[in-house]
Amino acid sequence: MCAYQVLTAAVDTPDDPLFMEAKALELVARQLRRLERIAGIYPRQSPLSISDMDQIMLAAEILKKEMDNPPGGVDLARRVGLNYNKLLHGFKKILLLTPAGYLCVVRLQKAYDLIAGRDLNVTQAASTVGYASLSHFTKSFRKAFGITPKACATAGKLKRSPDKKK
Repeated sequence: MCAYQVLTAAVDTPDDPLFMEAKALELVARQLRRLERIAGIYPRQSPLSISDMDQIMLAAEILKKEMDNPPGGVDLARRVGLNYNKLLHGFKKILLLTPAGYLCVVRLQKAYDLIAGRDLNVTQAASTVGYASLSHFTKSFRKAFGITPKACATAGKLKRSPDKKK
């Protein structure tokens, strides 16, 4: 069809060289796709099915529920019925993060809620969500939320102080 369009095109306007160039590139791309099929080469990243998306969201829930002792990537993939590469690709496509990056976000959000809600102090919150190093926790928290955990605790106390008087 593309070749037919090129052969039957009326070349009489200034934009026609662009049309011809576009059609030539289209022909090359089609020929490359055809050669890939003949050679048995398929695109690396296949689209995700609805079932794959459900399994990836299940994996995200597992990480959220088991954040204190999360499964490794291969174990997580096995538990939800995907291979590791598809799990990794799906996380990046759906959640825009790797499983490890997602786990970090979940942990930091939980810590933020614990600190701001005055449920735990900073050290306890860091330990609860799985951080062994308080300095690493503080750096990660500040990077994620733009404030230190201590400032979050202070802001949480200030926010809740009017409620205490009631």
